[in-house]
Amino acid sequence: DPWVRQMQQLRGALRSLGLSAAAFEAPRALAQQLRSRFGAHGEALAVLLDRLEHQRYGRTPIARPDARLTRAFVAGARALRSRSG
Repeated sequence: DPWVRQMQQLRGALRSLGLSAAAFEAPRALAQQLRSRFGAHGEALAVLLDRLEHQRYGRTPIARPDARLTRAFVAGARALRSRSG
């Protein structure tokens, strides 16, 4: 399932930032973890997770995950890790 693969990538990026990112947590919950831990520095990633939530679970869900969102998220997590670490 492409949605599962996307979330695995995003969760891996979140774990690299020290977040739990459990399999049962929805994108909205993961966005909240980012905001709580990183504040304004994590906001761009949290917004991407909010967008993913809308794309997958909103009124007009898209058929396949947005690969650009995945790439942007992984790159953003890498940048945040560099900034924080």
